[in-house]
Amino acid sequence: MTNDPTRFRRRRPAEAFQALLEHLAMSEVDTEPTEDDRQWAREQHAQMQARIAAMRRQHTPPHPEIERAPEPGPEIVAMTRAELLARLDSLIQGGAVQLAHRKLTALTDDDLRQMLAILLETPSE
Repeated sequence: MTNDPTRFRRRRPAEAFQALLEHLAMSEVDTEPTEDDRQWAREQHAQMQARIAAMRRQHTPPHPEIERAPEPGPEIVAMTRAELLARLDSLIQGGAVQLAHRKLTALTDDDLRQMLAILLETPSE
């Protein structure tokens, strides 16, 4: 054997996993997985899912802050549906706003009021 300095270098996890997969692929070319193999794979999968869930819980705040939408002001509450649609249309035509709702007819008057309150509260950039 030669004295190769890279032979024993520490591999990154992705490199080690790739080498393991290649080794397994070459060693089991003609063999069908047994029930023990399948059970082992299920156990490994369950363990990995549990670790992923634990990491997700670790990085998720226990009580995330809920951002509440602003209450529509009295001037918005007093608007009729036609006035709400006209005001939203003027914001859209002015280029200040793009809406994902193409058919505003599917929204209730309260939905339109809430949307307008959010849009008017948000500062323009």
